[in-house]
Amino acid sequence: MGSFKCILNVDVTTLLESGCVFSARNGRKYINLEVTQRREPDQYQQDLCVAIERSREARLRGEARTFVGAGQSYIFVNNRLVEKGGKVIENLEVTK
Repeated sequence: MGSFKCILNVDVTTLLESGCVFSARNGRKYINLEVTQRREPDQYQQDLCVAIERSREARLRGEARTFVGAGQSYIFVNNRLVEKGGKVIENLEVTK
């Protein structure tokens, strides 16, 4: 059984200025984000994009996504790192 981990860098200023922050019943403030995988990792080996989630109507109107960050994914099998940022790794032991 494998496990998945991702590390994201998010521009909090853009999140707060977006107007998409909402208050929940518990009084806390939230924002819905969507994380998608890039076709190819960038020069920093980041293979994930982070954007503010759009409504179905906004997607149908073709509104552009507001990107707020990027990230890198890690896939482990039997406590061994097998893929990092979309790149397959072999024989890399992970210490606890």
